[in-house]
Amino acid sequence: MTASKTAPILLFTLAIINGTWSQKGDENKHFDGLYLGVTVGSQNVIGGSFVDNTDFLQEDTKVVVDIPAGFRKQLFANKLVLGLELRFGFLNGNLSLIDEQQQLQIDYQNDSQFGFGGIMGTTLGKKQKVLVYAYGIETKRKFDVNISFGNNSFTQKDKQGMFKYGLGIEANIYTKLNALLTFGTYRVDFGDVITNKNIKEKLDINIGLVYQL
Repeated sequence: MTASKTAPILLFTLAIINGTWSQKGDENKHFDGLYLGVTVGSQNVIGGSFVDNTDFLQEDTKVVVDIPAGFRKQLFANKLVLGLELRFGFLNGNLSLIDEQQQLQIDYQNDSQFGFGGIMGTTLGKKQKVLVYAYGIETKRKFDVNISFGNNSFTQKDKQGMFKYGLGIEANIYTKLNALLTFGTYRVDFGDVITNKNIKEKLDINIGLVYQL
């Protein structure tokens, strides 16, 4: 069974455990249990295609709307926060590469992404209404690739996995509603594959709201 299929099952199991462990009346649990949110931000999108033994890469900064859903648990006097998270993202991830010298044009088409990973952080303040945390998310995208090379035209499928990591801050602003800000980067490693360009890590920045269920 793949990670994308097992993750929702694991979140459901943790929700049952949370219902067993939860303590009613604990006012300092602002980041405990299931949550659902929405974020919008700037993320770097990279498409790839193999042509003539070369991985032709193209990148651009895109606006991405993510829907995070997950489960968190506050431990050790509610100071330590551990969690698992799923992310469903929507974007205009279309890219285009034109190399007139090689008579090459590549169009990469994408409109969604999926991520899964975890967070670890600590609460701050007397009422513990602020959470600072580190996150690690494996993000997957799929591209439909249309290629025109000389007098030939053909298509490819590009499946991509990218590990994103960074820091976040989340603050309770009203009852069960929290505001968040995250900033981070990602790991880029194409191994020994020949590429048309070097990809350098860029900063991802996202803001959003989270509702603690």
